[in-house]
Amino acid sequence: MFCFKIIIMKVEELRIGNLLYWVISPEVKKLHPVLQINTVYINDEIPNNYEPIPLTEEWLLKLGFKKVVYKSTHPDFTDETCYELEYKEFFISYADDFSMTLFVSKKTQDDELGICPDFKNMRYVHQLQNLYCALTGEELTINEI
Repeated sequence: MFCFKIIIMKVEELRIGNLLYWVISPEVKKLHPVLQINTVYINDEIPNNYEPIPLTEEWLLKLGFKKVVYKSTHPDFTDETCYELEYKEFFISYADDFSMTLFVSKKTQDDELGICPDFKNMRYVHQLQNLYCALTGEELTINEI
């Protein structure tokens, strides 16, 4: 018998096409899209067989974000690294400390950015996929890095 940490996911948060890890054993996880959802099962399996994919630098880059370093000109401040994704009029940015607070900025007519209120902490790939689809009407695509 093996024991491992189970991350509880809400089935209500999922959409067809979301990416999850299918947990085969504590050591073996396979990337798997959600193909079917009902109130009890994900892809004809109990939800405990699936795990959300944590957002990491690797995943942000796979999803099309660019790593950007903003150099500080003030001696009391350090450089700031973040991950950015631009889509038409929206600009999505994550801080480098992976606190995963997501900011969506809308470009103004003068091409300046107006900050929209920050969203709840986004910790998993499927949450980012859902937000991106809600904002753009399109799916996030995976780029191999």
